[in-house]
Amino acid sequence: MLFLFLIGLTAASIYVLKRPDLLTMLPHKKKIPPSPITKAKNISINLYFGDSNSDYLMPEPRRMVLQDGAIKNNVKKIIEELIKGPKRTLIQTIPHGVTVRGIELKGNTRVVIDFSPELARNHPGGSLAEMQTIYSIVNSILLTIPSLKEVQILVDGQSRETLKGHIDLRAPLKANRSLIKKG
Repeated sequence: MLFLFLIGLTAASIYVLKRPDLLTMLPHKKKIPPSPITKAKNISINLYFGDSNSDYLMPEPRRMVLQDGAIKNNVKKIIEELIKGPKRTLIQTIPHGVTVRGIELKGNTRVVIDFSPELARNHPGGSLAEMQTIYSIVNSILLTIPSLKEVQILVDGQSRETLKGHIDLRAPLKANRSLIKKG
């Protein structure tokens, strides 16, 4: 066995001596695509909360740091700000205890957001409150991130017929500007 090893070593040495260029060749490096560089921008966006004096949603400006190309991260930041609630005398639209379980992009224009069960469990119910909750989320995201056109809302990983019996959540939703109070 040692004899075979020595023969192999000798053969390899002779081969390398006949091809000295092998000693100076660098191994082929695999090209790794550059990671996308995202620019962080501190911008003013509108979050939409319930208006205590009407059935509409009211915009509340917020300064947020969003990153170009980081859609899922930006959606998460918007939802987290909605969960914190309004800073003015507007109505909280997302119930207490709600968390985001996951965010997934479907193609280039749809985002699927999976909320914790508290979105339905802690919701007060009623058609107005349900509309404000759903479109607070949908409008805040779609009117901030123009590349997105639809929001699909899941609760505890599941598509639901409605949140509390009023708005169909089985299909993705588009922004509804008619629910935003003008002026």
